[in-house]
Amino acid sequence: MSKKSRAGLIRALLLDNPDGMTVRSIGEHLGVSDQNMDNLNYTLEKMPDAYVDRWNTVGRRERIWCVVPVPEDCPPPVTYREKYRGKALINPGIDQMTKQSIADMCATKKLSQGEVARRVGVCVQSVRRYSMEAV
Repeated sequence: MSKKSRAGLIRALLLDNPDGMTVRSIGEHLGVSDQNMDNLNYTLEKMPDAYVDRWNTVGRRERIWCVVPVPEDCPPPVTYREKYRGKALINPGIDQMTKQSIADMCATKKLSQGEVARRVGVCVQSVRRYSMEAV
C-alpha cells in the first residue's frame, strides 16, 4: 500500500472517529503489522490535516491523533467586470426622472455619454440604453 493511499485511509478512519485514535489503534483497524507502525507514524506526521489532540496518560504514553475536517473552497470574489460592467449595473430600478434627464442631456446639450454618466451618476451602459429609448 502506498503512503498516499494509506493517508487517505487514515484520514477517512479519523474522520469517522472524531474523538481521535492512537497509532496502535489505527494500525489495528488498517491491519498494519507491528513492524510497520513506524511507517504509519511517519505518514501521520506528514499529513497536513492530522494533529496530536492530546496524550494518553493512562498506562503507556501515546499520542492521540485527530484530523481536521477540510471545508469546501471559498467561492471567488466578484470581479470588477462582473460588478460594474455586468447586467447588475444596468439597473431597471433607475427612477423615471433620472431616465428623462439622461434623455434630455443626450438630446439637447450634445454631451458625450461619458459626461452624462458622470453628471447623473450612472454607468455608460445605462446612458446608452436610456438615450436609445428616448430616440
